[in-house]
Amino acid sequence: MRGGLLTSPGGVYITIDILLATACKGLPAAPEEPVGAVAELDIGSTVDRHQKLPVVQFLRDYVAANKPVVLTSVVSHWPAYSNWTDDYLCSMAGDTEVTVALTPNGRADAVTRLPGAANGASSPASGSDSSSGSPAPPGSEDGPRGAGEEAAEAARAGLPGTPGQCFALPHQVKMPLRDFLALLRSSKQQKAAAAADGGVAANGSGEAAAPQLPPSVVPYLQYQNSSLTAEVPQLLGDIDLLLSWATQAFGGLPEAVNLWIGDERSITSWHKDPFENIYAGMPAACLLAGSKTFTLLPPADAFRMRMKRYPQATYKPAAAAAAARPGFASASSDSISDGVEAVLSGTVALEPVLDEPGEEVLWSSVVPAADAAALAAAAGGGGGSGVPGAAPLQGRDLFSDPSLPPPITVTVKAGEALYLPAMWWHQVEQKPDAAGRAIAVNYWYDMKFDARQAYLLAVERLATLLGLNEEPPPPPPPGSVASDHGHEHPQLRPPYHQRAAG
Repeated sequence: MRGGLLTSPGGVYITIDILLATACKGLPAAPEEPVGAVAELDIGSTVDRHQKLPVVQFLRDYVAANKPVVLTSVVSHWPAYSNWTDDYLCSMAGDTEVTVALTPNGRADAVTRLPGAANGASSPASGSDSSSGSPAPPGSEDGPRGAGEEAAEAARAGLPGTPGQCFALPHQVKMPLRDFLALLRSSKQQKAAAAADGGVAANGSGEAAAPQLPPSVVPYLQYQNSSLTAEVPQLLGDIDLLLSWATQAFGGLPEAVNLWIGDERSITSWHKDPFENIYAGMPAACLLAGSKTFTLLPPADAFRMRMKRYPQATYKPAAAAAAARPGFASASSDSISDGVEAVLSGTVALEPVLDEPGEEVLWSSVVPAADAAALAAAAGGGGGSGVPGAAPLQGRDLFSDPSLPPPITVTVKAGEALYLPAMWWHQVEQKPDAAGRAIAVNYWYDMKFDARQAYLLAVERLATLLGLNEEPPPPPPPGSVASDHGHEHPQLRPPYHQRAAG
C-alpha cells in the first residue's frame, strides 16, 4: 500500500501520519485503518500500460489523478522510429552544431566529490552528513585504477558522508552532430580497448609500467532548452511536433521538445521536474530497440529523499580546473580550448570546479540503483534493497525502510511513451540498441498550480522541520550569473533550487 499520492487527500493524510509517527518515537504505532481507507485511491505498485487512451480517459484517470502511464501505440508510427540510424542523422543534420554534455562518469547533474577531498576536507555546504567515515573511492590515491572500479568510484563519490561533496553540472561543448555520434562510439571503444590491453605502457627503462587506463569522457546529448526544435529542426519532419491528445489534456502547447542521445554509461540521479512530461523512446532500427528504466516515487514521498545542500560545481578540463583554483592565474581561452581537445582525445580528465559566484543546490542524497549495485559488487556483496553506505538523517532511513512501499520501476521500450506527471521523483538508467545508442524525445508541458501544491509544500516543510531533509538554500539574486547556473544560454528548466524545493 502506497501513502504518497499527491492528489489524494487520503494519501497526503497517510504521508503526514508517517511523518508524525517518525517524530513521536516511542509512542504507539499509527493505526492501520487509514491505510486501508485510502486503498482504492492508491497509485498501486506498477505503472499501467495501454495502447492508447481517449483524451477524456487520459485526463481523468492519469493527469487529474497525478498518475504515470505507458502508452504503447501513440508514437510507434513516427518515421524516426525506423529512420534514425547514424547515417540518416548525419545526412540530415551531420554538420549542425549541438550542445553536448561531457562528464568523466556519466553522472551529469549529480552529487560527486571535489578533487583533493579524499583526506577528509569538507566543503562548506556538504551538509549534516559531512563525516569522514566513508571510504575513499579506488583510484583516489596514487595507485592505478582498473576499468571495473570506475562504476564503484562514481558511486562512492556520491555517497552521503563522503567529504567535500558538490553538485556537479556537466562540461558543455558545441560540436557537429556527426562528431558527437562518432565520439559516443569512440569514447567507449577506446576505454574498452585500453582495458583489454591491460593499460600497460612502457616506462623509460623499457619495463612495463603499472596498468593505468586513460581518463574517461562520457558524452550525452541532454541539453534541455527545447534542443530538438532549437538545434536540429531538420529532424522535426520525423516526429509529431504536436501531440494532439496531450495538448488537449494539458490545455496548451509544449514548452519544450528535447532530444536525448546517449548510452548505458549515462545515469540520471534522483530528481523531480515542475513540468508535465511525455517521454517517447525510439531505437535506431525497428527491431533493435534501446530502452530506459525509470524508478519512481510520488511527489509527497519527498520526506524519503534525504535532501541535502551542496555547493554547485561544473566539470572542467583538468588544466582549466587547476587554473580556476586559488593561487593560479586565470586560464586563457586558448588553453581552455586545448583542454577540451585533450578531454575528447582521452588524455586529460574532467574535474568538478566550484562555480563563482557560489550557489548551493538542494538535491537528493539517495544513491541511484545502478551505483548501489556497483558498490555491492565492488565489495563482493550480494546487493539488496538498501543503499550501501547511505547515512540516514535523524537515525532513520525512510527511503529504504521496509515498512514503506518500494519505488515503482517501469521500463519504456522503443516506440512507447511514458506520461510522467509533474513533481514525481525519478531516477533513470538506459540500455542502448545494437548500434550503441539510446535515443529519446520528450515534451514538457506547463504544470498547473492548484491546491495540490499546497499539500506538497506542507509535506516538504514538515519533513524539513523533522530533520529528514535540509532547509532549501536561498535563491540567487535575480540576474546573477549563478541564477543561470553558469550556462552561456539560460536553460528552459528553472534553477536547481526551484526544481528541488518545488
